[in-house]
Formats: sequence, structure tokens, C-alpha cells
Amino acid sequence: MQINFNYNSLSFIILIVFGISLAIQLFYHWGVFSKVAFYKRNIRPKLDEELEPVSVVICARDAYEYLIDLIPALLKQDYPDFEIVVVNDCSDDDTEEYLKNLERLEPRIKPVQLKQHLNFFNGKKFPLSMGIKSAKNDIIVLTDFNCMPANDKWLRSVVNCYSQNTEIVIHALRFAPKRPALPFGSPPPPSLHGCRKQPFVS
Repeated sequence: MQINFNYNSLSFIILIVFGISLAIQLFYHWGVFSKVAFYKRNIRPKLDEELEPVSVVICARDAYEYLIDLIPALLKQDYPDFEIVVVNDCSDDDTEEYLKNLERLEPRIKPVQLKQHLNFFNGKKFPLSMGIKSAKNDIIVLTDFNCMPANDKWLRSVVNCYSQNTEIVIHALRFAPKRPALPFGSPPPPSLHGCRKQPFVS
């Protein structure tokens, strides 16, 4: 059977197909994507008694120049109960001595000293897992040594996003204005991550 289309009928079919495609696109843009784009979550700030204890975990290698700015900023956080776990990953600078002095002066500081490189572990996977294992609290906040909190409320803002159904919270941070060169092979993203304590999986 042979079907012949003339110009008018073919143009009409193309117009119908175009109209259906346009309707589908508009449906997704206005009916689906707009809900995501304009989504606003109304979060009631938690009271101090509602804030759970938090462990901030940092991995650092030859990061003394960053830590002398980062650690004081973390200690100034307006949060009722938190500790700072700093994993010193075989640093050759003054990181180890700095952390030891801080530990004597500040009970919220918990250094984890790694003395040897393990050939079968690359990057921050092993140091980070050791930091999480050493943390005493269920809520873990991960940040990089070359990132700085914008103010003394960021820890509250991260934990405030938690609910019973939340597993991970991602928060943006600015880089510390120090050295451009970063260890561990590649620059980490300027972000802070919060999660429930669990075995580290990369």
C-alpha cells in the first residue's frame, strides 16, 4: 500500500508534532522544574536544647598555615556542644606541634596523628575514615582545611537542616585566601558536608 502526502497535509502533521512537543516541554518546565527552582523550605531555627552534639572532622597534611586561621574560627562557632577532630596526615611542617599545644589548652580539640603513609591508600580516604572513627558524636561535619566559615552561625545552619529523614547536608564555604597549591593530588571543592556517623565510603 502506498501513501502519498501532499505539502499541506505534511505541514499539518509537522505542526501537530511540534505543538505536542512544545506542550510537553512547557509541562516539564512549568509543572516540574519550576517547583524545584522556586522551592523554599521553611525551617524553624532549632533551640539550643534541640541541637545534637556534633563532631567536625578535618584532614590536614602540611596545613599549618591554614589551621592557625581555621581552628580559631571553628572554636568561635555559636554552637552548644561540638568537638573538632583534626587528622594530621604525616605532615612535615608545624601541624603536629600546633595541634598538641591546642589539645592541652582546648578540650574540644581532638588530634589524630598519622605517622606513616600507607601505600595501598591514596588521598584522603584513609585519614578521613580515621577521623570519623575517632569522632564521639553521631552527627559528623566534614570540612577541608583550606575552607573558612563565613560567620559563627554556619554550624547551626548546617545542623538546622537535619531532620529524621535527612542523611546528608551540603553547605557552601569560601576558600581560605592562602596558598593556591593543595595537597592530596587535587583541589577539594569549597563545601562542607554533614552526615550521620557511619563507616566512610568513597
